[in-house]
Amino acid sequence: MVDDPSGTIISPPSMPSGLTAIYISSSQIDLNWNENIESNLMNYRVYRSKNLTGMYYIIGEPTSSDLFDYRLRVDTTYYYRISVVDIESNEGPLTGYMRATTQPRKGPPRGECPWWRRRARRDCWLFDLK
Repeated sequence: MVDDPSGTIISPPSMPSGLTAIYISSSQIDLNWNENIESNLMNYRVYRSKNLTGMYYIIGEPTSSDLFDYRLRVDTTYYYRISVVDIESNEGPLTGYMRATTQPRKGPPRGECPWWRRRARRDCWLFDLK
């Protein structure tokens, strides 16, 4: 809590709850959380790190309770935390971390193409060769 010059006590917004992270593809993760119902909400602040105890960087400040994180590395684990920012620019506490891993790339290893697709090498990544 902080006192402003008028003597009013300003408390930071509460911490968001219900954070979930779902991998969508080899380069995208979908984040969702419960909407904060405080009347003075300005936006959420989403942080990402590549390791649990490393630096977390702001990757977005959505006004809704979801964010699509894209252009991610294939088969990589990411850690996310979220906070709420109110109209006075007070930032509330961060959530605990949520871990998500992008999917591995499907198809033949880079540079290889099945014999029936050799003429159209640009299409090699469109097939799942299970």
